[in-house]
Amino acid sequence: MLSKAEIEAAVKKEGSEQKAAKALGVDRTTFRRWRKDGPPAVARQSKPLSPDKPAGRSLADFRAAHDKAFIVPGKIREALKTLGQNGWEYETQFAHLAGVSLADMGNFRDAFSAHIVEVKRDGKRAWAGTPALAERMRGMLR
Repeated sequence: MLSKAEIEAAVKKEGSEQKAAKALGVDRTTFRRWRKDGPPAVARQSKPLSPDKPAGRSLADFRAAHDKAFIVPGKIREALKTLGQNGWEYETQFAHLAGVSLADMGNFRDAFSAHIVEVKRDGKRAWAGTPALAERMRGMLR
C-alpha cells in the first residue's frame, strides 16, 4: 500500500490530484480521501485483540436480538409499566403500545393472565397495568 509521502510525491510528479489518481489507477474521490486520511492500510489499522476480552458477541446478545421468548415478554412488561397503577388499554392498542404483533401477543398472553380482563359483551380483552387494577375491573363486569 502507498504511504502518505508516496501519495504526495505522486501529486507533485503528476501536477494535480486528478492526474495522480489516474496514474495510480484509482478514482479522484478515493485518492483525495487517501491524501487526507491516509490509505486504508495506514488509516484503518485493526486493534489487536485483548486477551482479557474474548472476540465476538455473547450468547446473551444473540438471545436479546433474536429470541422471541425473551424479547416479547420483555416488551409486554415495559408496556405494563407504561400503563402504570391506574392505566388500562384494549388488547389491540396495548399490542401497539408494546410494539408486538397480535400473533405474538396471543402466544405469550397466558403468562400475563393476571393483567387481562375479558370484556364478554364486546368480546374484547383489556390489559390493566397491575393485577390489582385488573381484579377491580373484573368486579365491575359482574
